[in-house]
Parts: sequence; structure tokens; C-alpha cells
Amino acid sequence: MSELIKERGIVVSKKDSTVEIELLASDHCKECSANVFCKGGEDEKKRVIVLDTIGCKSGDLVEFALPGNKLFSASIQIYGIPLVLLILTIILFDNIFDGNQNKELFSILISLGILGLYYVVLFMTSKDKNPGKGDLPVTVAKLRASEH
Repeated sequence: MSELIKERGIVVSKKDSTVEIELLASDHCKECSANVFCKGGEDEKKRVIVLDTIGCKSGDLVEFALPGNKLFSASIQIYGIPLVLLILTIILFDNIFDGNQNKELFSILISLGILGLYYVVLFMTSKDKNPGKGDLPVTVAKLRASEH
């Protein structure tokens, strides 16, 4: 069984079987590797979409969890693959432009272009596919019910 990463927050809104949760301020948010799942709202507070498994209402204080293997997979997609892609394309194009005086410059520029293309494709494919319910964090406990 994989590690569970748990967080707390207040339910902001509910839509079908999901809720949007505003995370409570935490000292370790800056170092947290789960930051890839959070998004800043207009007021820059961190929010996350969570599968509601316990019947939450707006204003509830809840705890939710994300399996560590899903976080690891997302981190590999966002950081690992691009790093390997960048290094390999720099090496490849450095060898292709071997006789050229500006081979390092050309290699780096082409590699950055390929890296940019990777992120565009990643962004476009993630927008097209609606994340499955199994990809979302899930609510695990209602710590305090809303007052209304």
C-alpha cells in the first residue's frame, strides 16, 4: 500500500461528486512536492479539486488524501521526463553540429524549443482528457461541519 499525503482545508464549492477545497495555510507548503496539484485562485490561496466521498457541504472543514504514487507519477511527467529530454537533446544536437563554431548555442536553443513543445503537448492533452475520478484526491474526514 502506498503512502497517503493528507491535507486539510475548507470546502469552497461543490459540483456533482467533487468539491473545491481551499487549503489551510501551512508552514511546509513552499517545500511540498504536492504543490503541482494546487492552484492559486484570484486571492492566491491554494485550492484543489477533490472527489467527495463523505458528503461535504460548502464551509465544512475537511481532511483529504492523495496516494503518494499518483504524486510521484505527476512529478515524473512534469519534472523528470523534461529533464531527461533536455539533457539528451543537448547531447544529440551537440554531436550533430560538431563542426560548427556555435554548436553549444544551437544545441541549447533547439533543446529548449523541443522542451517547450513537450510542455505544449502535455498541456493540450491534459486539457482534452478529463481526469478520471481515480486521479483525484479524496475526502477522508469531516473535521467540522459548516454552520449553515
